[in-house]
Amino acid sequence: METRSGERTRGWRCCRGPAGSVTSPLALGARLRRGEAGFSLLESLIALALLGIAFGGIAAGLLTTMRTSADNQENVAANTALSNVAEQMKAMPYAPCATPADVVSSYSTRHPSERMGGQPVSVAVPTVAYWSTSTRTFAAACTAASDAGSQLVRLEVTVGGVTARGSVVLGNRGQP
Repeated sequence: METRSGERTRGWRCCRGPAGSVTSPLALGARLRRGEAGFSLLESLIALALLGIAFGGIAAGLLTTMRTSADNQENVAANTALSNVAEQMKAMPYAPCATPADVVSSYSTRHPSERMGGQPVSVAVPTVAYWSTSTRTFAAACTAASDAGSQLVRLEVTVGGVTARGSVVLGNRGQP
C-alpha cells in the first residue's frame, strides 16, 4: 500500500500526523505515553484518594447520625417512662406527710416490674415538698396538722442508663 507521497506502508492505515503524514500505531502509543493524552498513574491515584476521603466523610456522617438517633430513642423512652410513672402516681391513694421512701414503696408495690422497651424502669424520689397554706408555697417540712393535702414529688426515672427528671403534684382528692 502506498501513501500519497509515494511511500510504501506495510498494509495498515491508522492516523494522519503533522502535514498529512501517516502515523503508525506504535508511534501513536509512544506519543500517548509522553503525556499528550490519557491519565497517568499519579492522576488516577490522586483521584482514588480523593474519592476515599469523600466516602470516609460520608461514612462518618452516617455513623454520627445513627448514634444520635439511638441516643434520642433512649431519651424518648426515659421521658415516656417518666410521664407514665407520674400519671400512675397521681392515681395512687394520698398518704399524708409521705416521705420519699413512702412514695417509692407505695409505687413499687402497685407496679413491681415495670419495663419500657424491654428494659427495666427504675424510679427514685429525691424529695417530697408539702403545700403550706400559710406561705402558699411548697415546704420541706410536714406535720399531720400542717398537711394541706398536696405534695410536690420530684421524680428520677431511669431506663437503660438514661435518667429523666420531673415532678408531679399529688393531691388528696377526698379533701374539699
